[in-house]
Amino acid sequence: MIRTDQELASARERVAKLERLLEDLRKTARPEEWPALSSGYRLEIERVQGEVLDYLVREYPNASTQNAMLDARQTRARYDTAKGLLDALKGKRTKKKNARKAAR
Repeated sequence: MIRTDQELASARERVAKLERLLEDLRKTARPEEWPALSSGYRLEIERVQGEVLDYLVREYPNASTQNAMLDARQTRARYDTAKGLLDALKGKRTKKKNARKAAR
């Protein structure tokens, strides 16, 4: 299942590669073996093309979802590593806990 535009680009590249392979095989395969040889490629091409179309026509995310996705990307971009992000999140949680304790 395709979830991002990057995965969409990868899926399209995969279809193009499979089509090139099928085209090359068509030039060298014997006629009696062609149906068996080509059927697997065809099924995979159709499967990936179906995923591409499903992604393209699915419900477009609303503005709040888009904003949340943008915020998440910006947050991830601020930190060099996942550890840095986790450490920052732990620090925020600690600050919130301390603020709650002080309010009591």
